[in-house]
Amino acid sequence: MTSIKRKAYRLLSLAFVLVVVIACGGNGNNASGRSAGTSPAGAESVPKSDVKLTLWHWKVGFDPGLKAVAQKFKADTGITVETQAITPDQTYVQYLLAAAAEGTMPDIYLYWSTASAGVAALSGIAANLQGELEADPAWKNSFLATGLNEVTISQAHVDAWQSNVNMGAWYKDRKVGEVYNLPIDIGSNYIIYANAKLLKKAGIPQTAPVSIEAWIEDMKKAKSATGVPALTFGGRYASLYQNWFADFIDYMKNGPESYAALMTGKENMIDPKHSHIGDFLETMSNNELLVPGVTMLDIDPSDQLFANGQAVYSIGGTFTYASLLTMGMNPADIISFRVPAYEGSVNPDAKAPLIPLTSAAVTEAGPYKKEAIQFVKYLTSQEGQLLYANAAVSIPAIKLDDTSLLNPTSRSMLEAISLEDTWWSQNLRIVINVWNQEWNSYYEELQKVMLGKSTAAKANAVFDNLMTNKYANKP
Repeated sequence: MTSIKRKAYRLLSLAFVLVVVIACGGNGNNASGRSAGTSPAGAESVPKSDVKLTLWHWKVGFDPGLKAVAQKFKADTGITVETQAITPDQTYVQYLLAAAAEGTMPDIYLYWSTASAGVAALSGIAANLQGELEADPAWKNSFLATGLNEVTISQAHVDAWQSNVNMGAWYKDRKVGEVYNLPIDIGSNYIIYANAKLLKKAGIPQTAPVSIEAWIEDMKKAKSATGVPALTFGGRYASLYQNWFADFIDYMKNGPESYAALMTGKENMIDPKHSHIGDFLETMSNNELLVPGVTMLDIDPSDQLFANGQAVYSIGGTFTYASLLTMGMNPADIISFRVPAYEGSVNPDAKAPLIPLTSAAVTEAGPYKKEAIQFVKYLTSQEGQLLYANAAVSIPAIKLDDTSLLNPTSRSMLEAISLEDTWWSQNLRIVINVWNQEWNSYYEELQKVMLGKSTAAKANAVFDNLMTNKYANKP
């Protein structure tokens, strides 16, 4: 799913929202998520054993981790933290916006990591945590730099917001160094999941394929042997195929300079170096390897198809694993590997780039702001991060003293991504071009390719024409 960033994929009617409440002591929420009868008035005099914090998020797979942290936090402090998962993410956003308008925000809310606390319309709701970080240098320095930098307002943010006439007053007033949410996990896109049972049935080794070409042959073999479609992904949205799969493959295939040239209109998609982005989907379509209806699939339905054994492979990220477990998939049936590189790639062994995923924000006007900050600080401590990561099968956002304490899956995912500063992390302004309108228009053409109604060559030509027009008057 963000930063990212790539992050709004689904919008469903609130009438169909799935709300999952997992409480560490008590339930019985009113519409705001607070316990009936709890009043902000006189909050300072309430004994800690009576304090109940509310925490909202949108990922059911995260809840076991949050519950594990909340249970230990309550044992240590007497403070209850009640978590509420509201899905899918666009419905969650609507809940947040409504709560912000009504003054019924939870004490803590999670969202994708950004410098503006996740949801633009909520700017001004979250507390500035800069002072808390500066008062505890050891805590501040424990965060992985990439994660903390992503949520820290920089001079580049200030300059961009000041020059954008569409940005509101909150953005215009921001200062360098302010922090309105803190990362609680990191991860990466560019992960392929495989169903071990189906691979075994097809006689395919349960190891990462050596190349894209080899993987395509494996998919053909798997489809033939099992009768199950080879590949699923959330094909409804451009950002998933491009930002979870194709762009990093182009980076590996051609190297950073050529990749950057494609992203900035200096090289063409019809060039054989880059045409693979469309060619791959045409190959999938021509060989009937995609799940039926892939162009209409959202992320969660696609994950559910894979979890149900209705696809051999799925495109995802490190964060997908917890969702698959929540959907009932047996861990023993899950195999994962980084997206393969093409034969002859310039950098076929590149590690998947790290991205900060989820952050926690504290509501400025909450009745228990002090306690909420206390919980977020514990959540991002050594003990809290281990509890969260091991139960949610996630990757910590801090530098762990001992990574051997992580569960094997989280530890394996941590080893598969780059924690070092790389060309990718240093050039996010180029990478995020994939969110621009010309890429959305290109993907609409690629959807026609997946449906067998067009060709990759035609789609690639459309993209090149869009880029030519965009950069015609630029040096």
